[in-house]
Amino acid sequence: MSEPLNILVIEDSKADFMMVERHLRQNGLSARCMRVDTLAGVKEAIDRESWDLVLSDYNVPLLNIRDSLNLMLTALPDLAVILVTGTVGEEKAVELLKLGVRDFVLKGNLTRLVPAIERGLRDTAERRAKLATERALQNSEAHFRNLFNKSPVAIGIAKIDSGLVVDVNNACLLLYGYERAEMIGRTTTELNLYSRPGERIEIIRLLNECGHVVNREVQVRRKSGENRIVIYSAEQIERGGDFFLQVMLTDVTERKQAEETLRKLYVAVEQSPTATVITDTQGRIEYVNPRFTLLSGYSLEEVLNKNPRILKGNTPAEVHRELWTTISAGNVWRGDFHNKRKDGTSFWEHTTISPIRNESGNITHYMATKEDITEHRTMEAQLRQSQKMEAIGTLAGGVAHDFNNILSAIFGYSHLILDQTQDNEAVKYNVEEIIKASQRAASLTQSLLAFSRKQAVTLSVIDLGEVITGNEAFLRRLIREDIELKITCSKEPLTVMADRGQMEQVIMNLVANARDAMPTGGKLSIETMSVTLDQAFCESHGYGAAGVYSVFSVSDNGSGMDKETQSRIFEPFYTTKEQGKGTGLGLSMSYGIVKKHDGFINVYSEPGTGTIFRIYLPHVQTAAQVEKKEIRGVASLRYGAETVLVGEDDAALRRLSSKVLSHYGYRVIEAQDGQDAVDRFIEFQDSIQLVLLDLVMPKKNGKVACDEMRQLRPDLRVLFTSGYARDIMDENCTFDENTDFIQKPISPNELVAKVGEMLDKKIIGSVDLNPELQTPAGGDV
Repeated sequence: MSEPLNILVIEDSKADFMMVERHLRQNGLSARCMRVDTLAGVKEAIDRESWDLVLSDYNVPLLNIRDSLNLMLTALPDLAVILVTGTVGEEKAVELLKLGVRDFVLKGNLTRLVPAIERGLRDTAERRAKLATERALQNSEAHFRNLFNKSPVAIGIAKIDSGLVVDVNNACLLLYGYERAEMIGRTTTELNLYSRPGERIEIIRLLNECGHVVNREVQVRRKSGENRIVIYSAEQIERGGDFFLQVMLTDVTERKQAEETLRKLYVAVEQSPTATVITDTQGRIEYVNPRFTLLSGYSLEEVLNKNPRILKGNTPAEVHRELWTTISAGNVWRGDFHNKRKDGTSFWEHTTISPIRNESGNITHYMATKEDITEHRTMEAQLRQSQKMEAIGTLAGGVAHDFNNILSAIFGYSHLILDQTQDNEAVKYNVEEIIKASQRAASLTQSLLAFSRKQAVTLSVIDLGEVITGNEAFLRRLIREDIELKITCSKEPLTVMADRGQMEQVIMNLVANARDAMPTGGKLSIETMSVTLDQAFCESHGYGAAGVYSVFSVSDNGSGMDKETQSRIFEPFYTTKEQGKGTGLGLSMSYGIVKKHDGFINVYSEPGTGTIFRIYLPHVQTAAQVEKKEIRGVASLRYGAETVLVGEDDAALRRLSSKVLSHYGYRVIEAQDGQDAVDRFIEFQDSIQLVLLDLVMPKKNGKVACDEMRQLRPDLRVLFTSGYARDIMDENCTFDENTDFIQKPISPNELVAKVGEMLDKKIIGSVDLNPELQTPAGGDV
């Protein structure tokens, strides 16, 4: 503001007056403030000077706020009055607003004062402008008003610079849907009259260039939000030294909509993903859309006036007879055709043929829509295969679960025997062989679980070379005798953070794929190496991140692949093998596993020269953490005196768990199913520190039993076990510090270590009691 504001301050406190004056100055508002504290002082100030706005306290001892408001607003109706006070109640605030107060600002928080003043000044300016506009309208000539209002063309007048609407006729009000009072005195921007942003600016630019705007198509917006299309003409007029934009609008929305409907229908048919054919009543083709050309290979020119029988493939004649009988009777026919394209290849299509009638109801044409269902029929066959594999997978998962229970008993008791026969080398050797066989059997169950997609993702640091060499015997059994297998591993450990079972699955899938690519024999090589990828490699390939990678490759000198096949090999269900020889899931599963481990696969192949699959996995530096297989007896682990409830429906496994835990001083309570576990917990709940629950049990599963126990003890520690994997449980169980999982088969070492680990954790949500003060040591119940 170039000139200081004249502000009248009604305030009895000089200190508060100075505070307000200082706040305005500190916030860059130039103002000359005058303080009064009596009604006489207010009257004198109003009579003597012109004021931009008034700041008033509510509680001024020598005057009544209502009287002062009445005095000021009677003299100056457009004067902005802002209340600056300590507190004011809601009812008083409403009353004061009705009396003319524009805004309220608390003395304790003056941050709103300057914005409130600016709003008040703007409001005053707008009110004065509106009053000026209304006075200008009152000077309009009577005869012009009569012609103006009776015109069938919508006419509106607005200021060029601000867009402030000063006049509209009845046709304009009808077009926009406003009352006259709603439009007059408001800007075109406030009314949102133009649908397209910047439309008014463009019109004024054209007006300045050409002097007028004629027959421009413009979209305007009604009060309801509906858009209308108008033919827009405008010219500049002058009134009282001000320049205005006078516009004339003709609504052509219905005409445009009719034209647009016809255009959309044509475009919709032309761009339809469904092939469309229109024939006369004799079956002669009059129109086909581009999709028909894409489906059949025939253009409109090639099929015009011809019968659709040019596509005839192996569809039985009775289908065509039924078709003509149906559509000739005026009904819709639907069915499938096995047709031939222009190049002789066959395809399946689903066709719907409908009669087209004229205004008299007579059939004049037929319209056929055709959908290519070749892929759909192929997918149906693939779905049947997938469902079969899913059923086999479910069976495999169930077998693996039950087998894990058996292995847990063999594995556990073997470790106990090993611990008791350390001095007998012959027995020790035999037991170690049993344990090795159990470990191999456990690996088999992991393979079954992987096949059934019930295998856990257990990340650990592994050496790719050790994984490959450890499975060499199995890989040699996987291939045929006429295939030479060569394994070359890096001398340095190639460590990655990965799930060992899933890495084995990837290796087996790739080896099986290479085997099938060499039906008459050949050479199959597996190699490991370490590589460093730079940013240029990653950018050129479009994946990966720069850094060190552990890599293994599987290569063969078999049939190889062309570029088209390579582009699709990781698609689910895609296979080049004959029916019954492959599911098309092996490579897609491998791709998913590698991606889940933040790696990627490169494929190098040419027809007749063989194929190389190269798998890149992020290298891990902590080689010392590489997992090592070690057969041990029951090691020196944590001895306890706590009470553990063991819920397990397999009697041998239940007895083994009880025996191992008792050996380490724990007091064990056995339960043979889920309901028995709940009953035993209710009986001994005050002395139980941990519950060991099998997930799958009769009567009640482990999850349900756990929920019922935790209704009595929310902080109860629970250790789940199962022949399935943890991620099967994750769908229903929430894991926290009081809940964990251990997968079967379980060695005594693993069981004792996990139980100790669980009991050593602090209970979430409660104070951890000293178990030695609660239960006697050893024994079982």
